[in-house]
Amino acid sequence: MNTRAFCWLGVLGPTSTFAYRRLGLLAAATAPGAAVPVDLVDLAVGLGLGTGTGRNSLLSRALHRLTRFGAAEWRGDALAVRRALAPLTMRQLDRLGVTARAMHHRVTEQRRPGGHGARGTR
Repeated sequence: MNTRAFCWLGVLGPTSTFAYRRLGLLAAATAPGAAVPVDLVDLAVGLGLGTGTGRNSLLSRALHRLTRFGAAEWRGDALAVRRALAPLTMRQLDRLGVTARAMHHRVTEQRRPGGHGARGTR
């Protein structure tokens, strides 16, 4: 798991994080911008969620969390998944444990010119 996904785990939750990773691996195996057909039952079973895909199923809840926090977005019948997760906001960071906050801080500082990164927005 990459560092940013590690930090997002506390926000998205484990099921949504694994769904994000699984969908990302499927997308990475195709040409950029190409649609990747995904069998939702297969996705749910692959995540250990059973075969349900209804509105209140565990898979639907996981996909809803991805869209709620901007990791994915519905475009008609297609779910567009971000290739990379954005840095967490201050509000999201405040809800994480000490380890995840420290790791997020280290990663964002390393990616800023001069190593003096700005904190996330509220």
